[in-house]
Amino acid sequence: MAVNDDLDRLTQDAVVYLTRQLVGHGQGSTVVYRGRVHQAESGNWVFNTSVGTNGVAGIILGRPDTAGSWESANGEPLGTVVTITYILDAGAPVVDNAGLPVPGQQITEAITLTDVIPPDLAE
Repeated sequence: MAVNDDLDRLTQDAVVYLTRQLVGHGQGSTVVYRGRVHQAESGNWVFNTSVGTNGVAGIILGRPDTAGSWESANGEPLGTVVTITYILDAGAPVVDNAGLPVPGQQITEAITLTDVIPPDLAE
């Protein structure tokens, strides 16, 4: 299936989970939102959260043809999964004592949309 087909499939679900994670040198926490997906008139895909204590009302994800790397898959036990990856500017490169750049300083934002609750939240 194409990414847009899987996004369309997710629009039919009453509940979708969005996970967001920043990955760079090491890994931070993962934030999970519960909500719904729809396509705005602009063509952007939007995730509207079920507003909780953090007050986030929605996350504009963009469009597969304009930014980031968009991939999708579906099947058991993961359900429909759309993964969006953005490479973020990490600022000035880190250098070692010899003045050489240290590899792995790139920061990546990974966003996953799925119709199956993440296992750690299902317990």
